Amino acid sequence: MNLDVLKMSINCISFLQVKQFIRRWSPLSLYGAIFSLILGCSYQFDIEIFDLDSGVPSFKFTKSVFAPPKGNTDRVELNNFLVVSKNTQGWDYKNPVWAFALKPGAYMEIEKIKYGVVPTTFTETTPAKPLAVGVPYLAIAFGAGGGGKKEFVLQQGRNPQ
Repeated sequence: MNLDVLKMSINCISFLQVKQFIRRWSPLSLYGAIFSLILGCSYQFDIEIFDLDSGVPSFKFTKSVFAPPKGNTDRVELNNFLVVSKNTQGWDYKNPVWAFALKPGAYMEIEKIKYGVVPTTFTETTPAKPLAVGVPYLAIAFGAGGGGKKEFVLQQGRNPQ
């Protein structure tokens, strides 16, 4: 058999197989499959930061209602968390100002944390250093199939008048 004929046969078979696949699946299912492949199984969760004028910020985690486990939007399955500062070269990921983690593959549902207070069962990998007013920081969290990040800057504390 000629090599060109063989290539044409393979292309025809592949085209016919794809055509049969499309006929079996409704267009809506096909679009859903393509959408899922593009997005994958990961999701991004939000990190809200409070108490920026206290010197000890708090971090609250929220996620989409469709992210696993479905239905619970006020907690995320967290594996590790770190805070890094910004220097002249950019974010200093190699030297976090605070970090904690679980063993790889382990996750725990977390709603919120306070800077320097390690949640139960997590191990502090970098002790919390004091944060400075006016310095840009980045809070980064990774969990089961997702993650999130949020920039923040501590503000000068307000004195009561």
